Amino acid sequence: MNYTVKDIAQIVSGEILNESSESNNVHSVITDSRIAHIRKNEMFVALVGKNFNAHDFIENVYQKGGRIFLVSQAPQIIHSDASYILVEDTLQALQTLAAYHRQQFEIPVVGITGSNGKTVVKEWLTQLLQQKFTVCKSPKSYNSQVGVPLSVLQLSNEHQLAFFEAGISHPGEMERLANIINPNVGILTNIGDAHQVNFSSKKEKLKEKLKLFSKASKLFFLQDVFLTKSLLLEHLPATEVISIGFDKKAFPDIFCQKEKDDLYIEYKGEKYRFKLPFTDEVSVKNLALVLSVIIHQNWLTRQEITNALSTLEPVSMRMELIKGRNNLTIVNDAYNYDLTGLKHALHFAWKNRQNKPFSIILSDFVQHSENSKANAHAIATLVNNYTVQNLFLVGNELKKFRNLFNAQKIHFFTSVD
Repeated sequence: MNYTVKDIAQIVSGEILNESSESNNVHSVITDSRIAHIRKNEMFVALVGKNFNAHDFIENVYQKGGRIFLVSQAPQIIHSDASYILVEDTLQALQTLAAYHRQQFEIPVVGITGSNGKTVVKEWLTQLLQQKFTVCKSPKSYNSQVGVPLSVLQLSNEHQLAFFEAGISHPGEMERLANIINPNVGILTNIGDAHQVNFSSKKEKLKEKLKLFSKASKLFFLQDVFLTKSLLLEHLPATEVISIGFDKKAFPDIFCQKEKDDLYIEYKGEKYRFKLPFTDEVSVKNLALVLSVIIHQNWLTRQEITNALSTLEPVSMRMELIKGRNNLTIVNDAYNYDLTGLKHALHFAWKNRQNKPFSIILSDFVQHSENSKANAHAIATLVNNYTVQNLFLVGNELKKFRNLFNAQKIHFFTSVD
């Protein structure tokens, strides 16, 4: 990224309050004022939210070395050796800048969305392909209205492929992200109950998520009872929709089958066999999606895939197996908390318990607090499928419904402190 202050002001329709010749070129963008050291070529975007106003920290950023600021409120102090661009809305300006930056590149850009699995799919695609290609990807789970533009602004001339996540929790959010990512290839992982509370139905949520792919030439998706090729073509009639599935009777374009520790993939008469580094149901489905995309796009040869799979690593906080003290096995699936994810996480943990006592740690279901009773019943139904020695409940909501849970011992904590 390399823009002058004048360039950015023109792109975002901003007014230059002050321009310093010493701080005139922007090489990166930040929104977090807590960074210890800030370079003079990093532009600080002063975002405003319901409970915060980053304009309060502009002077602090200046003291740490920041010299370029994108603001929607004129600072009380304007330093002569710093540059300031004034706009009406800093978030909108950040998104406009990112959308402009995206248009400067003609490489394959893959947009990834879905209720679960976005980060795992993105990380595994990157791990498998980065030995052959220079890849740009969303850091961590940067898939929000702020995270997406920060991710896209990382694109540079050295990149050959890009993978960006897009996450939504309300209707009307995806169109802005689609304009920024503008993917030419799409991946839809699934449609589950994550963030369902703000949508009237799964179909409404699907319709919103599919806006990401309105201009994509291809869309890959994992077939299930709800997600079918005909359903997606109703919304994206001009897109090449490629179905991936484990049920041959559903006629997927790419057929996958798990046999013991192997994954078999059939596509256009070719049969592939790969040794699975992870064999739980969720990981197998994510890998089938990842490998099918790579095979279809002809990004790696059969041997290159085999070699890359041997070094594939799990993604932190997602079905993550950790060896603890005293021969303890910990399954960390703390990143995403919804009923679908919890169901798979409990099954995965139970299979990996190695006949040891089984304990579960759960916190309040913050996403759906307005439906706390219904969610407590749903959570208890999942938990009660297993023989639990110790159940640790964190938060006040779950404590109200302690009688729903079956465990040898139940422990309550109001917080993690």
